[in-house]
Amino acid sequence: MGIRSQVTGIERWDRPPVPRCKPEPEPARVGLSVRPTQDQAQAMRLMALAVPFMVDGCSLAEAVEGCALFDVLDGPAVVGAFAMRIDVTERGLQMRVTAAGGVAPAGVARAIAQWAEGEARTRVGATRLTCETKRPGLIRSLKREGFKVAGYILEKAL
Repeated sequence: MGIRSQVTGIERWDRPPVPRCKPEPEPARVGLSVRPTQDQAQAMRLMALAVPFMVDGCSLAEAVEGCALFDVLDGPAVVGAFAMRIDVTERGLQMRVTAAGGVAPAGVARAIAQWAEGEARTRVGATRLTCETKRPGLIRSLKREGFKVAGYILEKAL
């Protein structure tokens, strides 16, 4: 049986079009957790994987200076790490992820965002949670978590 066009009344024998839909956002994986870093060298190696995506061109050492370091665990395995600091601004306290990276399974960025938001609200009393990235996929993922693009950084080599 074919498909009859409602406009021309002509029956076509090709397959019906496949409906297009947006993929469902990937949920944070069960088993992902966050803890204070236990091995700073390992955390630095994991965060170093994301250096090409850092926005301001600073070194990893500069990005993590004065920050608390955290591990992302998938069960017992450390699969990612991130650095976070608290800034005092005119609009209140701001928690800022300054570096994050890893060999992580899907859902790690979401796990970091959810954990950091919980910490910001309950323990720190921060009014904002921020990060910077060059990764379009991370931007899309974080928008699903309620983040918004707050501005752009423009650069011109001289």
